[in-house]
Amino acid sequence: MTRFALPALALLAFAAGCTGDDGTINTGEDSVPEVDADTDTDADSDSDSDADTDSDTDTDCEIAISYLDPGNNTNGVSPTPTLKAWFDSDATLNDITLSLEGPDGDIAGTTELLNGATGAGFTPGEELARSTQYTFNVETCTDDASSTFTTVEGEIDPSDLQGRVYDIDLNSVTWNSPAESTGSLLVGQLDTDHILILVESVDDDTIVMTGAMGWTDSGTLEQYACAEAINFPDADFSANPYFQAGPDTTTFDAGGYQIPVTDFVVSGSFDDGGDNLVNVSVEGYVDLDGLEFSGYAACDLLALSGDSCIACPDDGDEQCVYLDVEDDEAPYESSVSVDPDIDPSANPDCN
Repeated sequence: MTRFALPALALLAFAAGCTGDDGTINTGEDSVPEVDADTDTDADSDSDSDADTDSDTDTDCEIAISYLDPGNNTNGVSPTPTLKAWFDSDATLNDITLSLEGPDGDIAGTTELLNGATGAGFTPGEELARSTQYTFNVETCTDDASSTFTTVEGEIDPSDLQGRVYDIDLNSVTWNSPAESTGSLLVGQLDTDHILILVESVDDDTIVMTGAMGWTDSGTLEQYACAEAINFPDADFSANPYFQAGPDTTTFDAGGYQIPVTDFVVSGSFDDGGDNLVNVSVEGYVDLDGLEFSGYAACDLLALSGDSCIACPDDGDEQCVYLDVEDDEAPYESSVSVDPDIDPSANPDCN
């Protein structure tokens, strides 16, 4: 097992007393106005003593909304999105309402539970218009939230993207899950704290992207030689400039300890000219089984900052943390290259 220094424990203990607010959602409690049962003046106005027997049917349901994806004021959203809401506890479809409002009113769609039942996704029943503002609304039995976003604009010339490598720096992302204190701590233990994205080939219909773990060696950003590249499946590029790479599997490296990541997805859009990835989202299930901080199991310490391990999708063991981070801008790095066929077993430094 990998053991990290005592300051990691101190940071998590400090995080237990802290809360954060990313400012992207507005929450509030539903209120029900009191109705005077004595609106009439006859003598039997109060004869129905059980008029309010149903007023507390939902008192056992307490589901707070943690965050929405996309967050408020996000640009470059896919015209064929799955909008997501994440909760602080398990939900049922009877406990929640997800809806989407466009310029011409409500847009029909389907709702499904995600990640067991701690999240929900709304998929519109029609392709959204480009360069258009929409509002995603979510209600639970005790909470409500909304986010307004704008879909992608015009298409980019695929030839502008061919062979480019983009850098997602995990030290500068916004943490949706786990909590920022926990996420920053985890990244602080990683040797591979960059995700490099190579556009291997692209045309009007399909984009092929390869991911690689990156690190800074002697001040120079480069591909990490001791981790295999992530050969994402061919992806639909009909929503150009929006893309989604994955899901696939990969590993993060922490002091020589390989941390598996399943259902790994990178999505976002290209800006004009392809100089940056914008509104980038990185998601996946990070398996913390066997990982220790100062002799304490990682999952036990997550609870100190309000997080908890959940079931891993591959084996059902509650040893995973759901990774969901966002980056406003990931630049094209002309001096960085990615080898899709890198072989760590052939490198003696990787033993």
